[in-house]
Amino acid sequence: MNRFLVIFALLCIYTVTSQDSICVKYSKALKVNNKILVESVVNGTINEIFTNPMAGIKRFFDGTHPNQTINYGTNIAAQNNLRRNLVSFFGMALGCNDNTIPPYKGKTMQQAHARLSINYFSSAQFARILTGVLRKAGVTYDDMIKVATVLDSLRGVICIEPDCKSFCNKYSVPVKFDNLELVGAVVDGTFMKALASASLKKYFDGTIPAGSTDYTKDPFKFSMLRNHLIEFFGMALDCTDRTIGIYNGGPLSEAHRSLTIGLNIFNEFINAVTSVMTAAGVSGLDVEKADLLLKFFKFYVCFLENCGCSRRH
Repeated sequence: MNRFLVIFALLCIYTVTSQDSICVKYSKALKVNNKILVESVVNGTINEIFTNPMAGIKRFFDGTHPNQTINYGTNIAAQNNLRRNLVSFFGMALGCNDNTIPPYKGKTMQQAHARLSINYFSSAQFARILTGVLRKAGVTYDDMIKVATVLDSLRGVICIEPDCKSFCNKYSVPVKFDNLELVGAVVDGTFMKALASASLKKYFDGTIPAGSTDYTKDPFKFSMLRNHLIEFFGMALDCTDRTIGIYNGGPLSEAHRSLTIGLNIFNEFINAVTSVMTAAGVSGLDVEKADLLLKFFKFYVCFLENCGCSRRH
């Protein structure tokens, strides 16, 4: 693999056409056939899974999850077969066409992963590991994103745990746009809308309650508030790729008790959140789901009489 790390780093001295697939593009640049190219990536990925303790998904390959599955670390024949199948699969997926890679004849992706109970974090980790191998080899960021997008397209048949379809994870693509970037963009967009609203701005500029923090003039406290909101929305929207920290702010009811938030203000804030999502291209049905999830917290932040008799004090 080291030889290819050096060669990939020299990619910029070659000229390739923009119409080439990723496989053809880098085979031309490196002057190697498709099989050698894809083998270097597959071998680097498998080696990283087994040798890097931070990879986090070794258990899917060493026979420990689920119990009594193949240990590809000790069963060399099975490991070689896995490598061959991965080379054939990625050769097909990445547009290799020089006929040096045999056609993929393994199980369907759904059959191959049916027993593994893969969650979103694990599928995202595999994408990070593989694209990390590409990054170290000098592959451009745009091409890494293309590979990550190919991997993400398989989520429906590989990632079968409930969190694979959560709102947050659905709109995240590992490497391209992780949970933290996704929710951070929503929070930032919501702040902009809140500060542009005369009725909402008062809750952020120290007006309500009188003498409270003016987040528009205190960068440190604004950063803390932003982080807490990201953590909270990450929890509420079921973000599970572990790029967002655990919410460690105070209880919502205590943080909002003195703000005299009524139903109209609460709804305006939620509408600000969902309008940001809509503008970003989130589907109408998913915006409705997010709206329902967030409106559940009315009982923790809305304390005036018009909030309803079920408010929690």
